[in-house]
Amino acid sequence: MGGLKVKDIFIDPSDFKPRDLVVPNPFPREQEVWMVRFTPEDFKAFWFQEQTAIQFVPCSERGPNRDIRKQSGDTLLPLHITIPGTNGRPKIYDWSFRFQCRRHGPPRPLAIDRPSIGIGCPVEIRMKKPVGMDAVLVDYRWQHSHDLSAQTLSNMPMGANERSWIKLKVAEGSDWKGIRAMLRMDENSMSEVQYRFYVIMLY
Repeated sequence: MGGLKVKDIFIDPSDFKPRDLVVPNPFPREQEVWMVRFTPEDFKAFWFQEQTAIQFVPCSERGPNRDIRKQSGDTLLPLHITIPGTNGRPKIYDWSFRFQCRRHGPPRPLAIDRPSIGIGCPVEIRMKKPVGMDAVLVDYRWQHSHDLSAQTLSNMPMGANERSWIKLKVAEGSDWKGIRAMLRMDENSMSEVQYRFYVIMLY
């Protein structure tokens, strides 16, 4: 196994394309929780598409992997090596991460005229790599409990993907005029670009 990297779990701003129209992966409608075993390469393709199309927020995790997001995107995710003669409970997973829909929190009253981001959405995904297994196990509660219409989503503030992308462009020396030019294709398709940039993050 070549090994998955930090950027395979937490999307790298340089890989995010705000003008690209990305839709979530399809799931069997009768399955409330979708469980699947991926090869590492298939997992990378699945998760990149899903977290590009949908805004997720990482959940706090205990253990040695909790600060891994702070490391370089090219850092390999840890693989456990059992030392002969050691005692204690055998380690089951090399790593495990959990994400929730950005609207998972409770609703809060706002002074401005837009819906609260928090709505108690139950969408949650956990991914884990078993020790000694060339696979990633995914448990995905994928059905949202809130309105996913374009009108509602367009009233939401930008999510982490967009903010990180803008910060990257600013760090590279772009001003707002330049960033806006990167987003604009032509006048006839500008409304579609805005839809892609602000709306398609949830399916």
